[in-house]
Amino acid sequence: MKYMRKSLFVILLLVLTTMLLADKDKVGYIDSAEIMKLSKDAQEAQTIFENDQRAWKQQADDIRKEVTDLKDEYERKKYMMLDQGKEEALKKITEKETELEQFLQSIFGSNGKAAQRNEELLEPIHNKLRDAIKTVADDNGFSIILDLSSGAIVYAIPGINVTDQVVAEMDISTGDEQDIEFETDSKFNQPSESTPYAPPSTNPYESKPGDRE
Repeated sequence: MKYMRKSLFVILLLVLTTMLLADKDKVGYIDSAEIMKLSKDAQEAQTIFENDQRAWKQQADDIRKEVTDLKDEYERKKYMMLDQGKEEALKKITEKETELEQFLQSIFGSNGKAAQRNEELLEPIHNKLRDAIKTVADDNGFSIILDLSSGAIVYAIPGINVTDQVVAEMDISTGDEQDIEFETDSKFNQPSESTPYAPPSTNPYESKPGDRE
């Protein structure tokens, strides 16, 4: 997958370079993965996040140990317990296991504290990276900057954004198609002088004008 992404990136880079050479525009690229490895801000954020992870893991280990201790205690004493005592011991084990599961989900779930903390640490770095890319592009006259890691365009001058023109062209094309379809339907629906008008067929297997693809 990584090889395919890089291949697509190279193709995109070649196409854009060819298109922009005529106007003497410059195309550059970055490797965001490498930047995140080398950036001091990213390294600091990584250290903070790893410390948080260790703290969360320790909390989980503590709860897990409590579960293990309760189970061990139950196994040692279950033959001396009355039925009520067994039920209470098993209930404590179940509650502690539920506590562990809820804790792990709250930390490492899809929207847990770990994900939120990671986003909190990375947001200022991403903002700083975006500003740095724009500064480098402006100072060095780059029209487009691509990202080798994602294959995406991370910077482009406003003048080469043709989104509005493409949407307008699509709307024009759609309007032309509707006009053609209307004219075609009119020809089928209107009786001509040489062909007698016939009422709609009741044969369910006979195609109708509205059924045409």
